[in-house]
Amino acid sequence: MSQKRKVYSPKLRSQVALVAVRGDKTIHEVAQRYGVSPQMVIKMKSRLLDRIEELFQDGRTTKKKSGSGPEMSNEELVSLIGHLEIENEWLKKKLPSSTRERRLLIDPKDPKVSVFKQCKYLNLHRSTYYFHPRGESAENLSSDGEDRQVPYGESGPWEPDDSGRI
Repeated sequence: MSQKRKVYSPKLRSQVALVAVRGDKTIHEVAQRYGVSPQMVIKMKSRLLDRIEELFQDGRTTKKKSGSGPEMSNEELVSLIGHLEIENEWLKKKLPSSTRERRLLIDPKDPKVSVFKQCKYLNLHRSTYYFHPRGESAENLSSDGEDRQVPYGESGPWEPDDSGRI
């Protein structure tokens, strides 16, 4: 049956590595004092020396590249957002007020901006863009002059009932 591997705490590892780096005691003396093998003392010491630069690196000065183009500072981004908000307000003022004129501004063949987005930017419902009025039917445009509208619930001409209402 094999022996279980010993697991040393990070605190113990750091203490052993620091004592070994100081050089006051030999590797064997450090190993005996902390109850670890001399090979472990050498590994802990070399690991500390290999990674000591990482302890003193300033995380603020090293930026990780995301590969998505130039990086912008917070001040530049806030400035850009403010500029875009001003442009947006100016464009809203210049936007035609009638729905018909705004419908004419939509370009369905634009490859960069979909019809949905264009309608959103122009404050139009997409159904408004697709709606085409049919016009009046021939029956409504008949020239006999009769009013063809019938009140709800009645089938005859408009005549007041006993209460005087139509």
